Amino acid sequence: MITGLTMIKVDAGQEKAAYASLQKRPGIRDVYPLFGEFSFFLVMQAEKKDDLSRMLAEIKASRSVIKTGPVLVTNESCRRPAAAS
Repeated sequence: MITGLTMIKVDAGQEKAAYASLQKRPGIRDVYPLFGEFSFFLVMQAEKKDDLSRMLAEIKASRSVIKTGPVLVTNESCRRPAAAS
């Protein structure tokens, strides 16, 4: 698994609908609302980098999406192990 991190900006007034839609998309692990230039910070997860690219292209094709930020791609193995209980 690989993880992709990016930001997107949506049309003013479309934030609630975009947030709900993004949360339902397969491969979107987390959606964080932002204030400022971008509307949301996305954490995406896919098997391959191509899958991540396709997922972002689908998001960009949405009528409410104005722009996207750069995508940072990481290997899942880079994540810290969970803390022991």
